[in-house]
Amino acid sequence: MQIQAGQRPLSLAKLTAPQPHRAWPRARLFDRLDAARAAGGVTWIAAPAGSGKTTLVASYLQARRLRAAWYRIDAADGDVASFFHDLGQAAAVRGGRRTEPLPDFTAEYLAGLPVFARNWFRRFFARMRSVPMLVFDDYHQLAADSPVHVALREGLAEVPPGLSVIVTSRAEPPPALTRLRTLENFTLLDREALRLSADEFVEVAHERLAGGAPDDATLRALHARTQGWAAGLVLILERGSAASAGNDGAAAEPLVFDYFAGELFDEAEPRLQRFLVRTALLPRFTAASAAALAGVDDAAALLAELDRRNFFIARHAGAGGGDAYEYHPLFREFLLERGRRQLAPRELADARREAAGLLAAEGDAPASIALLREAGDWPRLVALVLAQAPALLSSGRFQTLAEWILDVPPAQRDGVPWLGYFLGLCRLPYDPAKARELLSAAYTGFRAAGNAKGEYLAWAGIVDTFIYAWSEFGPADAWIDEFDALRSRHPQFPSHQVEVRAVAAIFAILMYRRPQHPELPRWTRHLDALVAQDIDPALRMTAATHLVLYYNWWTGNMARANELVRRVEPFASARAIGPFVRLGWEGILAISHWMNADNAAALAAVRRGLALSDETGAHVWDFMLIAQGAVAAGTSGDAAQARDFLGRLRPGTPGQRRLDDVQFHFFSFQEAARRDDLAAMLEHGHAGLASAIDAGVVWGEVYTRPALAQALFLDGDEAGARRELGQARRIAEAIGCSNALYYIHELEAQFAAMRGDGAAQLASIARMFEVMRAQGFSNSAWWRDDTMAHACRLALENAIEPDFVRGLIRLRGLRPDGPAVRLEHWPWAVRVRTLGDFAIELDGEPLRFTGKVQKRPLALLKALVAFGGRGVHETQLAEALWPDAEGDDAHNAFVTTLQRLRKLLGQRDALLLQEGRLSLNAQACWVDTWAFESVGAGVDARDAQRVEDRERALALYRGAFLAQEDAPWAIAPRERLRARFVRMGGADVEHHVETGGPEDAVACLERLLRADDTVEVFYQQLMRAQHRLGRDAEVLATYRRCRDVLGATLQAPPSASTEALLSELAGRRAPPP
Repeated sequence: MQIQAGQRPLSLAKLTAPQPHRAWPRARLFDRLDAARAAGGVTWIAAPAGSGKTTLVASYLQARRLRAAWYRIDAADGDVASFFHDLGQAAAVRGGRRTEPLPDFTAEYLAGLPVFARNWFRRFFARMRSVPMLVFDDYHQLAADSPVHVALREGLAEVPPGLSVIVTSRAEPPPALTRLRTLENFTLLDREALRLSADEFVEVAHERLAGGAPDDATLRALHARTQGWAAGLVLILERGSAASAGNDGAAAEPLVFDYFAGELFDEAEPRLQRFLVRTALLPRFTAASAAALAGVDDAAALLAELDRRNFFIARHAGAGGGDAYEYHPLFREFLLERGRRQLAPRELADARREAAGLLAAEGDAPASIALLREAGDWPRLVALVLAQAPALLSSGRFQTLAEWILDVPPAQRDGVPWLGYFLGLCRLPYDPAKARELLSAAYTGFRAAGNAKGEYLAWAGIVDTFIYAWSEFGPADAWIDEFDALRSRHPQFPSHQVEVRAVAAIFAILMYRRPQHPELPRWTRHLDALVAQDIDPALRMTAATHLVLYYNWWTGNMARANELVRRVEPFASARAIGPFVRLGWEGILAISHWMNADNAAALAAVRRGLALSDETGAHVWDFMLIAQGAVAAGTSGDAAQARDFLGRLRPGTPGQRRLDDVQFHFFSFQEAARRDDLAAMLEHGHAGLASAIDAGVVWGEVYTRPALAQALFLDGDEAGARRELGQARRIAEAIGCSNALYYIHELEAQFAAMRGDGAAQLASIARMFEVMRAQGFSNSAWWRDDTMAHACRLALENAIEPDFVRGLIRLRGLRPDGPAVRLEHWPWAVRVRTLGDFAIELDGEPLRFTGKVQKRPLALLKALVAFGGRGVHETQLAEALWPDAEGDDAHNAFVTTLQRLRKLLGQRDALLLQEGRLSLNAQACWVDTWAFESVGAGVDARDAQRVEDRERALALYRGAFLAQEDAPWAIAPRERLRARFVRMGGADVEHHVETGGPEDAVACLERLLRADDTVEVFYQQLMRAQHRLGRDAEVLATYRRCRDVLGATLQAPPSASTEALLSELAGRRAPPP
């Protein structure tokens, strides 16, 4: 029995309207259908069997020459996935153009059927623009609890203008479609509307029987007996016995049909009877299939005669393959019952098998399976189910496949492990625990049979149950161990497809449960290599999703993760990639982007994912997407947006899994930490760790333990903090989790700082930046700009990874941390030096002129600094630089020069002009005078940090302010800064005398004199220090140097106090000539 896997036969009977032979045109009802079509919307035709519903619509289309998309609903459509799949193929038949297939209703849409249906039908109707009418025939075939009712409720609300829908059913709209009745353009034709009036009844009889018709009085009596029932009329006319109808008192219901049909059938010759009961086994058939099943040579002639007589048979025009036929449902039910009574059990079973074979050859698996079930031919049924299973699973038709498998009696089913395997996969999206039970039993069966392919696939399916459940991974230990036994039994994978499934599964389960496993690196490389090959697109993306997560979050191998994203991203939009995989990929992209500090791209991925969820109704990845949105917003400094994202997550909500709880508490902890909410930190820290332990996933612990440690330390429990941090370190080192080590080192630095242990703090900062540089980290879930800026400043002060740190500051746009005097090494966009030689650095490089020096812009910058650099009024600058200009001329000169200066600096925001006042931007510019003046001259010697700051400030003074500038506006700040230098230097000398003695004082004074050798008091202090050291020759040399410098620069001799000091130190000797 050959059948193309997964193909459901969308036969002519299902997709085309019947072609009624000699159907009487019901003008009264045609007029109502015209009016309904003009209004658009939905027409519902509800009447009992045999009322002529299908014939009415088919004859109306014929009479009006209307194109229509015809879809006959049958029992298989009760599976909503099958309904969408088949109706989508109907669109392909009628739509004309070749277009991308409409999406299948797969597992990820289960929670969002209404949204999926709305979007699906919009696309469906868009493809049906050239078709003015859509007909759903036999709607009553749907079970009362079928989700297709909900799908159609949403779909019928999307009917566009210019298209109308007709539904035929034996019942009025079910409760799920009640709102249809409220629509203005809804039309209901019920059983009363479809009844033939007495006049219509008489007219039809005269037309059909011509001169052989009874008189009108008899016909009206017949009408009263049949109550205008169309099928009753046809039977009476076919039977040719008005009397028997008139004498029967029964109402016009199916029992009447069975009565008259029985009389007709009994009068038929045995050969025709056999033909009818055998062909009735087929829901639809051609002349060829009827001939094969009934064993006659003239099947075409018999069918043509039945059609000519309108003998409850419908003909559908064929497209090159001959016409197709089907019996009226009432007549087919009658014939099937007669067949069960007339044919011997064995003959009936053989006929059913033959019919099943014909249907299978045509591709009608559902009908074939139904007949094999009735025949009890389980081996052939099982073979057909197994052939269909892969395609049914891929298109989401789990319900259909599960029903077929469960139709097989347990005794037969239990002996076929493949049935248990596929049934387990059907249960996987809905009930992972039940799926694991089924797949485990299948694995046992495969193992007993030595079926390597089955063993590997069942084992991989069992692993999938843990991934789907995403809650408790402890029980996976036994299956990880079993994989070793499986590999021992079957060292070679049975096929490439099996290899991909098995490798992806062992990688995933080791990543979650045993990341310290020695074989994980090998399986990682193996899977990475497979992803680079031409494999199933969905499997490629799923494997890449796990790999990127592992590289980013587990090992911290950012370079490998980024390369994999670049390599795989082009495949993400492939047609074969369903929303489940696409949504997961968007979540992984979000993680990858924010870990690379591209928070804008991360938020864009989150928005794309959530929009796709809303568009498709597939909300399976919403939690992950929203969580990544919270991280991206929080680490970009948008606390309000981060809180908004977290507000959409609630622990313990239906469908939320244990690892969802871990994420929620961990990310909520970080949000609480950014607002210094210790109570919330403790709550989420404890809850997050508890959820991680319950889930049995190591990475949950390696991140939640440091978080809890931070909260415990802040709460005063330093021992508890050390315990949690130590455990986290052991785990991180065991599994090679660089990301967690980065977190741990950062917290260790913070704890050391709080204890006042500067050496330990710097050691931890050095380890942190070493890890960050090696792995390429530039962001983290626990990132805080202020914390990292402080660490960066300390690193630069102490030459810790300076190149990496400066790059990190630029990448993240970190704001300077601490007083300006400590920020000389910060990677400023603009650095201005005015103490000593005037110099400008742009991004760390000296500004060089390739042509003429731009004096005016530089003069503006110098004057701005001379006036303080902040809030300097335009008029003050104009008077200094253009004293002879007036009014607009001065203003225009200022504007032009400012533009040139901004261009020269290459940083428009380096200079801020607000309300006529110009400032250097303190966030982008460093000025040595600002740093110099940020430190007080008098500092408590007991404050080591302030003493250090003073020495940094003194080191900045490399000479007089704008020493080469002779403009009047430079003189006052020059003198002010020099006086400050002298005071600050004197205080520093005193400090060195007190703490280090005269030797330190000598070194300090020499540094000060190198900065400004005209400060006479420094010479005096140096002479005293040298004298205390017994260096009389140096005292004399210092005096002479002072005399020579002052004479050369100031044209003045040393002061009397200096002369007196020399005499005092030399002991009344006259000063040398």
